[in-house]
Amino acid sequence: MIPISPLPSNVEPPGLPAGTGVGSFVVRAVQSRSEFSIRYRATASASDGEVVIEEFAPAGIAQRDAAGQLGPRSPADAALWEAGRQAYLRESEVLAKPLHPALVRIACVWQLRGTVYRLWPPLEGRTLAEVCAAWTEPPTEYWLRSFIAPLLDAVESLHRAGWVHGSVRPGQILVQPDGGPLLLDPDAVRAAIGARL
Repeated sequence: MIPISPLPSNVEPPGLPAGTGVGSFVVRAVQSRSEFSIRYRATASASDGEVVIEEFAPAGIAQRDAAGQLGPRSPADAALWEAGRQAYLRESEVLAKPLHPALVRIACVWQLRGTVYRLWPPLEGRTLAEVCAAWTEPPTEYWLRSFIAPLLDAVESLHRAGWVHGSVRPGQILVQPDGGPLLLDPDAVRAAIGARL
């Protein structure tokens, strides 16, 4: 018998191929990957408008079968997979509610092919980390107050909904073209299973 080496934790499941239907959308290409998800450029079947769809697909513990179903790579990964999937689903359901204008709102969320998908709104701007790196002088007190107040209100709206963001940092805050902030997703999967991967 040939011994099987454990898979490295960075093994990523393949993305869905172009032309795959996801709800009423059609995948065009993989846009980006993170440790816990795959984002796709897709089009709406009815209008041909371009959208971004994100799929829960944690590297290291997820695998895709020939039919496109995603699931745990092995029985030993099943509990971790399910904990991450549930965290992703709960986060998506919270972000689908209109909580605050400075908090990203997921357009819709659905379960399909053994995993969870969510439809992202069009996002424009740069992260606060990128903006800060480009600064040649400190921001004014007026700018700081007008930028931070909506962020604090957005965090408070999450607390009222029974949720803690847990990842408020410059890379998770978008500076929109009008200068206003947009707090991105809390990254609940990392909080739920990241330390155990």
